[in-house]
Amino acid sequence: MDFYEEEGQHTPDELPPSLMISQFVAPKQSEEVYTRASVKLIQTKEYSNVNKISDHDHLTDDNWHIWKEQVQRVFVNCDIAKYVTGTEECPDETVDPVGICNWNKHGTWAQQVIIQNVTALQMNHVSLKTSAQTMYLVLSVTHDNMAHQMVNHIQNQLYKMKMHAGEDLKMLCNHINKFPNVEFHVLDT
Repeated sequence: MDFYEEEGQHTPDELPPSLMISQFVAPKQSEEVYTRASVKLIQTKEYSNVNKISDHDHLTDDNWHIWKEQVQRVFVNCDIAKYVTGTEECPDETVDPVGICNWNKHGTWAQQVIIQNVTALQMNHVSLKTSAQTMYLVLSVTHDNMAHQMVNHIQNQLYKMKMHAGEDLKMLCNHINKFPNVEFHVLDT
């Protein structure tokens, strides 16, 4: 027995015309056949527990790689990763007006998730961007470049350094080794 039969409900294909209006749209004015919206509306309230990482983990100038790993999981859990990567194509407004409305809402939701997970200083990078994809791209370009520069600087300091009493070379090595590009890692030997 099917769920719909068990509950005494209509299957989505058997909905009466009065219910179809809110969930279906006419693809073209000349056609009278109703189709489903290509983009289903995300119920953002369902994601209230997973849309934000801890305040102390919000993006700063020093934690890009850790933040990126955490926020990518937030994007997946909130069902918005495809809006951040740009892989969800915008529906045609003339064919799917409900789909385009949902697509715009999801894009705005993805922007809000990014904004909620960066510090005020990082807002300078994203505040004028109009899509989640461009917000994430500018953060990625900015911080990936900064991280390489920082690692190069620390490596230069480390290789030129002479050990003096109280200096901790191991701490500098560990700081460099947090960088995900293994070409920059410093071996313990």
